Parts: sequence; C-alpha cells; structure tokens
Amino acid sequence: DQVAGRDAGDVVQVAVRRGACVIATAGPTFTADLEGFGALVTPYGEGMPDRVRELAGGDVDLVLDVPRPSEGTLPELIGLAGGDPKRVVTISNHDEARRLGARVNIDELLASGSFPDASILNDYAALAAKGEFRLPIAKTYGLAEWRDAVDLSVSVNPHGKLGLLPQEDA
Repeated sequence: DQVAGRDAGDVVQVAVRRGACVIATAGPTFTADLEGFGALVTPYGEGMPDRVRELAGGDVDLVLDVPRPSEGTLPELIGLAGGDPKRVVTISNHDEARRLGARVNIDELLASGSFPDASILNDYAALAAKGEFRLPIAKTYGLAEWRDAVDLSVSVNPHGKLGLLPQEDA
C-alpha cells in the first residue's frame, strides 16, 4: 500500500513498519527526519500532487491529512486518492471532509463503537526503548503550565509532541 501524509513522524514509522510505502510532504525542518523514518519526501506547495504521483507511480491508496486545518486542500488530496473521498482521512479539516465525503478520524472512532486496543503502546514503548521508534518531543511543561501546552498545541505548529509532567511537590 502507498500512503501519503504530512509531518507525521510517528504515523510514518508505524506505516513503514507495517509494510507501506509512505510518501510525505514536508518543509525543510522535517524532511531529514521523515526520510530517516523511511518515507519518500516531497515539498508542500504548487505541483505537490504531481510530485506525489511521480514518487508513487500513480495515485495513492490512502491519504492521511495531518497538519493544521487548511480549507481547500482536500479536493486535491481526494484527487491523489483516485477521486475516492473514502480513501482520505483527516485529523484537521473536519467540516470540509464531511462536506466532500472524506473520512474524519474522530468520526471513524466513534462510529466503530470502540477505541483501538491500547496494548499496541507497549510494543512501541519497547521499540522506543531499543531506539527503533522515536517520538520527537517539542516541549515539556509542568502540570501547572497546562494552559501553555494547550496554546502551543492549538497553534498547530508545535514541531513535535508536547508532554505534561507531574509536579515534583505533588
């Protein structure tokens, strides 16, 4: 399977481990990391669908829309998936996706009636302990600073995962 996605190092690593050919779009900040995780990388911007098709040898099987909400991008991503909106999943463009018939991550979870088995986290924690899986940490905050963490998270530009640490005096 071929998966196209943006700026999602953890998703790239999981997909590559499952045997997918991953094509990611990224700016220069993340290109080296994503390539190191096994993705083929092309830049954002004009001509992106053509560059992805060239790397994939045609349309892709699945598109994961990960980054900040950007109204108007889903039609070209649906085109990349052979025109089938059900082959596009977004975690950010919810309203646009619903209008176009694409899938929304939270809708998929709620419709299934159950959340994925959390035991997979143990597997990836073991891989991380061996240095075979990496989650880039952008910043950590004390629990009392949770509002600052939320502000950075909703800025949709944290450049990695955010962590809340328990208070040392708690």
